[in-house]
Amino acid sequence: MCYDSLDEVRTALDEIDDQMLDLLNRRLAEGQSFHIGVPVTTARAAIGAILNSSALFEQCIPE
Repeated sequence: MCYDSLDEVRTALDEIDDQMLDLLNRRLAEGQSFHIGVPVTTARAAIGAILNSSALFEQCIPE
């Protein structure tokens, strides 16, 4: 998907981050229902690493 501005990219990434956090919270809640989980500090570190990571992405090429 191509964007017209950096703000549009940031908004899209923020929406994805929110969805990821929701899913991670659900996963953590499911694990806790069986007393299977990870320490909070480990979970926070993992979430932080995901959100702070950067990856190369393909250049948008008009079709």
